[in-house]
Amino acid sequence: MPGPMPNVLHTTATASPAIMVTHMKRLLWPLVAASMAASALPGQARTIAERLGHPAGSKLLIIHADDLGVAHSVNVASFDALDRGIVSSASIMMPTPWITEVAAYARKGSR
Repeated sequence: MPGPMPNVLHTTATASPAIMVTHMKRLLWPLVAASMAASALPGQARTIAERLGHPAGSKLLIIHADDLGVAHSVNVASFDALDRGIVSSASIMMPTPWITEVAAYARKGSR
C-alpha cells in the first residue's frame, strides 16, 4: 500500500490532474479492498430462497403481470391478480391506450 496520504484538501486546490488521480487511487483502494473482502464472507453464500426467508432447497415461482396498459382486459385481470396476491409485481407498457387506467389504479395505493 502507498505511503501516508498527504493532506488532500490542501493539495487538490493547486494540484495537477496526475496528482489528483494519485490521491483518488489512495482514497479508493481501501474501499475496493474492503468490498472484495466483504463479498467473500460466508453470509454472502446464502441462496436467493434463503434471502427471501425460505429454506435453502426451496423452489420459487415468480409470477409477474406484464404489459399493463395495453388493453382494458389486461388491466382488469392484472389488477385482480395484484389485489388477490397472485402476483406481486407488474410492468407497464408505454405508450398504450389504457395507461390512464393503470395510473388511476396506482394512485389508489398498494393493496
